[in-house]
Amino acid sequence: MPVLGEVLKVNSLDKDPSFAQPKKNGSAYLDSELVAHFRSKVKVALRRGTRLIDVMVDDPDARRAQQLAESMVKEFVDQSYQQKIGLSETR
Repeated sequence: MPVLGEVLKVNSLDKDPSFAQPKKNGSAYLDSELVAHFRSKVKVALRRGTRLIDVMVDDPDARRAQQLAESMVKEFVDQSYQQKIGLSETR
């Protein structure tokens, strides 16, 4: 699963009305809609001249913004590791 989708699940943002206001018609959001909403709050940038990557999340709750940024890094590392494991097992 892509990183943003996994971060949504791990942090239960799909069930958090403060993350995405309920729809007027009462229907549930599709996963793709939640990912798109989350993507609009995220900025990832490579620091020029380094190998460092800045991950920033815009959220009214500073603590949650920090938690989501840390969760993004963790999920990216976990998925990268799983990919490497999968590649080594196929050889």
